Amino acid sequence: MYYGTGRQKDHKLLTISYMIPAINSLTSFYASLTIFTFLGHVSTSKNIPTFELAKSGPELLFVVFPALLGLLPW
Repeated sequence: MYYGTGRQKDHKLLTISYMIPAINSLTSFYASLTIFTFLGHVSTSKNIPTFELAKSGPELLFVVFPALLGLLPW
């Protein structure tokens, strides 16, 4: 509702309507690439088969991301 009232008359709505789903898809792809790369790294470094590490749903988010941040050097 706000976008319709706050936008200027010359804004390109068609361009924006293509950009938002594209940005959303790229963000999802980047997040999945990060998670599964990290799982592969952990699997290789600890000699655990990948299928034993595989998690799904909220557990994947709340277990993998804190572990990933814990491995950062700072």
